[in-house]
Amino acid sequence: APENVLSLYALGEVYVKLARFRDAAERFARISNTTVDWTEPRTSLKKLYDMAGNRVRNARLVVNCDDSSWTDRTPRMQALESTHFTIHHHNAELAQLAAKTAEYFYERIYRELNGDVPAKAWPKKCGIYLYPSHDEYLKQSGQESWSQANAKTVSAGGILKDHRIMTFQTVRSLLSSHIPHELTHIIQAAMFDYSTRIPVWLKEGLAVHNEPWFKHRFLSEVLRKEMDTDKAFTLEQLTGQEGYPDEARVPIFYAQSLALVETLLDLEDMRTFNRFSRLTIS
Repeated sequence: APENVLSLYALGEVYVKLARFRDAAERFARISNTTVDWTEPRTSLKKLYDMAGNRVRNARLVVNCDDSSWTDRTPRMQALESTHFTIHHHNAELAQLAAKTAEYFYERIYRELNGDVPAKAWPKKCGIYLYPSHDEYLKQSGQESWSQANAKTVSAGGILKDHRIMTFQTVRSLLSSHIPHELTHIIQAAMFDYSTRIPVWLKEGLAVHNEPWFKHRFLSEVLRKEMDTDKAFTLEQLTGQEGYPDEARVPIFYAQSLALVETLLDLEDMRTFNRFSRLTIS
Protein backbone atom coordinates (compact mmCIF):
# COMPACT_ATOMS: atom_id res chain seq x y z
CA ALA A 1 0.00 0.00 0.00
CA PRO A 2 1.25 3.53 -0.65
CA GLU A 3 2.56 5.63 2.23
CA ASN A 4 0.09 7.92 3.98
CA VAL A 5 2.09 11.11 3.44
CA LEU A 6 -0.16 13.25 5.64
CA SER A 7 0.35 10.81 8.49
CA LEU A 8 4.12 10.84 8.06
CA TYR A 9 4.22 14.63 7.82
CA ALA A 10 2.12 15.13 10.96
CA LEU A 11 4.27 12.66 12.92
CA GLY A 12 7.44 14.30 11.58
CA GLU A 13 6.24 17.67 12.87
CA VAL A 14 5.60 16.17 16.31
CA TYR A 15 9.13 14.71 16.35
CA VAL A 16 10.60 18.11 15.45
CA LYS A 17 8.76 19.70 18.37
CA LEU A 18 10.09 16.97 20.65
CA ALA A 19 13.66 17.53 19.35
CA ARG A 20 13.73 13.99 17.94
CA PHE A 21 15.33 15.24 14.73
CA ARG A 22 16.57 11.88 13.47
CA ASP A 23 13.05 10.41 13.68
CA ALA A 24 11.64 13.53 12.00
CA ALA A 25 14.17 13.38 9.17
CA GLU A 26 13.37 9.71 8.52
CA ARG A 27 9.62 10.49 8.21
CA PHE A 28 10.20 13.43 5.87
CA ALA A 29 12.61 11.33 3.79
CA ARG A 30 9.94 8.64 3.32
CA ILE A 31 7.52 11.29 2.03
CA SER A 32 9.97 12.63 -0.56
CA ASN A 33 11.38 9.17 -1.34
CA THR A 34 14.96 10.22 -0.68
CA THR A 35 17.74 9.53 1.82
CA VAL A 36 19.02 11.46 4.82
CA ASP A 37 22.47 13.04 4.65
CA TRP A 38 23.69 12.53 8.21
CA THR A 39 26.93 14.43 7.52
CA GLU A 40 24.92 17.67 7.44
CA PRO A 41 21.94 16.90 9.70
CA ARG A 42 20.56 20.46 10.05
CA THR A 43 20.77 21.23 6.34
CA SER A 44 19.43 17.83 5.45
CA LEU A 45 16.44 18.15 7.81
CA LYS A 46 15.51 21.59 6.45
CA LYS A 47 15.76 20.33 2.86
CA LEU A 48 13.72 17.22 3.62
CA TYR A 49 11.09 19.28 5.47
CA ASP A 50 10.65 21.59 2.47
CA MET A 51 10.49 18.69 0.00
CA ALA A 52 7.97 16.83 2.16
CA GLY A 53 5.86 19.97 2.56
CA ASN A 54 5.67 20.44 -1.21
CA ARG A 55 4.44 16.89 -1.70
CA VAL A 56 1.93 17.09 1.15
CA ARG A 57 0.38 20.27 -0.24
CA ASN A 58 -0.42 18.36 -3.44
CA ALA A 59 -1.53 15.17 -1.71
CA ARG A 60 -5.05 13.79 -1.76
CA LEU A 61 -6.86 14.51 1.49
CA VAL A 62 -6.62 11.62 3.93
CA VAL A 63 -9.10 11.97 6.76
CA ASN A 64 -7.13 10.08 9.41
CA CYS A 65 -3.40 10.34 10.00
CA ASP A 66 -1.73 7.64 12.01
CA ASP A 67 1.39 5.69 12.78
CA SER A 68 0.84 1.96 13.10
CA SER A 69 3.87 1.12 15.21
CA TRP A 70 2.11 1.01 18.59
CA THR A 71 0.60 -2.47 18.41
CA ASP A 72 3.02 -4.06 20.90
CA ARG A 73 1.62 -4.30 24.39
CA THR A 74 2.60 -5.56 27.84
CA PRO A 75 0.13 -7.85 29.66
CA ARG A 76 -0.33 -5.44 32.57
CA MET A 77 -0.81 -1.69 32.57
CA GLN A 78 2.25 0.18 33.77
CA ALA A 79 2.74 3.79 34.89
CA LEU A 80 5.23 6.45 33.81
CA GLU A 81 5.53 9.76 35.70
CA SER A 82 6.35 13.12 34.13
CA THR A 83 6.15 16.63 35.59
CA HIS A 84 2.40 17.10 35.14
CA PHE A 85 1.18 13.68 34.00
CA THR A 86 1.02 10.02 34.91
CA ILE A 87 0.92 7.88 31.77
CA HIS A 88 -0.83 4.53 32.30
CA HIS A 89 0.20 2.34 29.40
CA HIS A 90 0.94 -1.03 27.80
CA ASN A 91 3.81 0.19 25.60
CA ALA A 92 6.88 1.83 27.19
CA GLU A 93 8.13 3.57 24.03
CA LEU A 94 4.74 5.10 23.31
CA ALA A 95 4.43 6.17 26.95
CA GLN A 96 7.70 8.11 26.77
CA LEU A 97 6.59 9.86 23.60
CA ALA A 98 3.11 10.54 24.98
CA ALA A 99 4.60 12.08 28.13
CA LYS A 100 6.89 14.39 26.15
CA THR A 101 4.06 15.32 23.82
CA ALA A 102 1.69 16.06 26.71
CA GLU A 103 4.28 18.24 28.46
CA TYR A 104 4.93 20.13 25.24
CA PHE A 105 1.22 20.80 24.65
CA TYR A 106 0.69 21.62 28.34
CA GLU A 107 3.00 24.62 27.97
CA ARG A 108 1.84 25.58 24.48
CA ILE A 109 -1.89 25.46 25.24
CA TYR A 110 -1.54 27.28 28.56
CA ARG A 111 0.46 30.05 26.88
CA GLU A 112 -2.13 30.40 24.13
CA LEU A 113 -5.20 30.32 26.37
CA ASN A 114 -3.84 31.94 29.50
CA GLY A 115 -0.95 34.10 28.29
CA ASP A 116 1.54 32.25 30.47
CA VAL A 117 2.06 28.95 32.29
CA PRO A 118 0.95 29.03 35.95
CA ALA A 119 3.61 28.09 38.48
CA LYS A 120 1.31 25.40 39.87
CA ALA A 121 -1.74 25.03 37.70
CA TRP A 122 -2.99 21.74 39.11
CA PRO A 123 -3.00 20.32 42.67
CA LYS A 124 -2.45 16.84 41.25
CA LYS A 125 -1.11 15.25 38.08
CA CYS A 126 -3.40 14.43 35.20
CA GLY A 127 -3.67 10.74 34.35
CA ILE A 128 -3.42 9.69 30.71
CA TYR A 129 -4.76 6.17 30.17
CA LEU A 130 -3.64 4.46 26.97
CA TYR A 131 -5.69 1.29 26.71
CA PRO A 132 -4.54 -1.45 24.32
CA SER A 133 -7.64 -1.39 22.09
CA HIS A 134 -10.73 0.62 21.20
CA ASP A 135 -12.95 -2.03 22.77
CA GLU A 136 -11.06 -1.82 26.07
CA TYR A 137 -11.23 1.98 25.96
CA LEU A 138 -15.02 1.90 25.45
CA LYS A 139 -15.38 -0.62 28.27
CA GLN A 140 -13.37 1.49 30.71
CA SER A 141 -14.71 4.91 29.69
CA GLY A 142 -18.38 4.10 29.09
CA GLN A 143 -18.37 6.37 26.02
CA GLU A 144 -20.43 6.08 22.83
CA SER A 145 -19.08 3.74 20.14
CA TRP A 146 -17.92 6.67 17.95
CA SER A 147 -15.70 8.05 20.72
CA GLN A 148 -11.92 7.81 20.26
CA ALA A 149 -10.81 9.66 23.41
CA ASN A 150 -12.26 11.66 26.24
CA ALA A 151 -11.27 13.93 29.12
CA LYS A 152 -12.90 13.74 32.53
CA THR A 153 -12.67 16.20 35.41
CA VAL A 154 -14.15 15.58 38.86
CA SER A 155 -14.45 18.50 41.27
CA ALA A 156 -16.38 19.63 44.32
CA GLY A 157 -17.03 23.27 45.07
CA GLY A 158 -14.53 24.37 42.44
CA ILE A 159 -11.78 22.17 43.95
CA LEU A 160 -10.23 19.50 41.73
CA LYS A 161 -10.61 15.92 42.89
CA ASP A 162 -9.42 14.08 39.79
CA HIS A 163 -8.74 14.64 36.11
CA ARG A 164 -7.81 12.18 33.42
CA ILE A 165 -7.58 11.59 29.69
CA MET A 166 -8.63 8.21 28.32
CA THR A 167 -7.89 6.82 24.87
CA PHE A 168 -6.16 3.82 23.29
CA GLN A 169 -2.70 3.23 21.94
CA THR A 170 -3.60 2.42 18.32
CA VAL A 171 -5.95 5.38 17.82
CA ARG A 172 -5.10 7.42 14.75
CA SER A 173 -3.36 10.73 15.37
CA LEU A 174 -2.90 10.03 19.08
CA LEU A 175 0.06 12.37 19.56
CA SER A 176 -0.68 15.11 17.09
CA SER A 177 -4.46 15.35 17.51
CA HIS A 178 -6.07 13.52 20.42
CA ILE A 179 -3.63 14.55 23.16
CA PRO A 180 -3.85 18.32 22.43
CA HIS A 181 -7.63 18.07 22.01
CA GLU A 182 -8.28 16.33 25.32
CA LEU A 183 -5.64 18.37 27.14
CA THR A 184 -7.46 21.55 26.04
CA HIS A 185 -10.53 20.27 27.91
CA ILE A 186 -8.44 19.69 31.05
CA ILE A 187 -6.81 23.13 30.90
CA GLN A 188 -10.03 24.96 30.04
CA ALA A 189 -11.76 23.32 33.03
CA ALA A 190 -8.94 24.46 35.34
CA MET A 191 -9.04 28.02 33.96
CA PHE A 192 -12.78 28.30 34.60
CA ASP A 193 -12.67 26.89 38.14
CA TYR A 194 -14.01 23.49 37.12
CA SER A 195 -17.40 24.86 36.17
CA THR A 196 -19.87 22.25 34.95
CA ARG A 197 -21.64 24.86 32.83
CA ILE A 198 -19.15 25.22 29.96
CA PRO A 199 -21.27 24.80 26.77
CA VAL A 200 -20.43 21.78 24.63
CA TRP A 201 -19.83 23.91 21.51
CA LEU A 202 -17.34 26.05 23.44
CA LYS A 203 -15.47 23.05 24.84
CA GLU A 204 -15.27 21.18 21.54
CA GLY A 205 -14.69 24.21 19.31
CA LEU A 206 -11.70 25.32 21.39
CA ALA A 207 -10.34 21.77 21.66
CA VAL A 208 -10.45 21.26 17.90
CA HIS A 209 -8.88 24.71 17.48
CA ASN A 210 -5.78 23.22 19.14
CA GLU A 211 -5.66 20.24 16.78
CA PRO A 212 -3.42 20.25 13.67
CA TRP A 213 -4.18 21.52 10.21
CA PHE A 214 -5.32 18.20 8.74
CA LYS A 215 -8.19 17.98 11.25
CA HIS A 216 -9.25 21.54 10.39
CA ARG A 217 -9.07 20.69 6.71
CA PHE A 218 -11.28 17.64 7.18
CA LEU A 219 -13.88 19.62 9.15
CA SER A 220 -13.88 22.34 6.50
CA GLU A 221 -14.92 19.67 4.02
CA VAL A 222 -17.65 18.49 6.40
CA LEU A 223 -18.89 22.08 6.69
CA ARG A 224 -18.91 22.54 2.93
CA LYS A 225 -20.82 19.31 2.27
CA GLU A 226 -23.32 19.29 5.15
CA MET A 227 -24.02 22.94 5.98
CA ASP A 228 -27.07 23.02 3.72
CA THR A 229 -28.44 19.66 4.86
CA ASP A 230 -30.78 18.77 7.71
CA LYS A 231 -27.79 17.61 9.74
CA ALA A 232 -26.61 21.19 10.27
CA PHE A 233 -27.44 23.22 13.37
CA THR A 234 -28.86 26.71 13.53
CA LEU A 235 -26.82 29.08 15.71
CA GLU A 236 -29.45 28.81 18.44
CA GLN A 237 -29.38 25.01 18.26
CA LEU A 238 -25.59 24.91 18.28
CA THR A 239 -25.12 27.17 21.29
CA GLY A 240 -28.02 25.57 23.16
CA GLN A 241 -26.92 21.98 22.61
CA GLU A 242 -26.74 19.99 25.85
CA GLY A 243 -24.70 16.84 25.60
CA TYR A 244 -23.62 15.39 22.28
CA PRO A 245 -25.86 14.94 19.23
CA ASP A 246 -26.60 11.65 17.50
CA GLU A 247 -23.58 10.03 15.87
CA ALA A 248 -24.64 11.07 12.35
CA ARG A 249 -24.56 14.74 13.38
CA VAL A 250 -21.32 14.64 15.40
CA PRO A 251 -18.98 15.69 12.52
CA ILE A 252 -21.04 18.74 11.55
CA PHE A 253 -21.45 19.68 15.23
CA TYR A 254 -17.67 19.69 15.67
CA ALA A 255 -17.19 21.54 12.38
CA GLN A 256 -19.69 24.28 13.29
CA SER A 257 -18.30 24.56 16.83
CA LEU A 258 -14.80 25.06 15.42
CA ALA A 259 -16.08 27.61 12.89
CA LEU A 260 -17.80 29.63 15.63
CA VAL A 261 -14.72 29.63 17.88
CA GLU A 262 -12.44 30.58 14.98
CA THR A 263 -14.80 33.40 13.98
CA LEU A 264 -14.77 34.80 17.52
CA LEU A 265 -10.98 34.57 17.69
CA ASP A 266 -10.71 36.37 14.35
CA LEU A 267 -12.77 39.22 15.77
CA GLU A 268 -10.92 39.60 19.08
CA ASP A 269 -7.86 38.31 20.93
CA MET A 270 -7.76 35.35 23.32
CA ARG A 271 -8.13 37.51 26.44
CA THR A 272 -11.40 38.94 25.10
CA PHE A 273 -12.50 35.45 24.07
CA ASN A 274 -11.92 34.23 27.64
CA ARG A 275 -13.97 37.09 29.06
CA PHE A 276 -16.75 36.19 26.63
CA SER A 277 -16.43 32.54 27.71
CA ARG A 278 -16.82 33.47 31.38
CA LEU A 279 -19.94 35.48 30.59
CA THR A 280 -21.32 32.55 28.60
CA ILE A 281 -20.69 30.18 31.49
CA SER A 282 -22.21 32.50 34.08
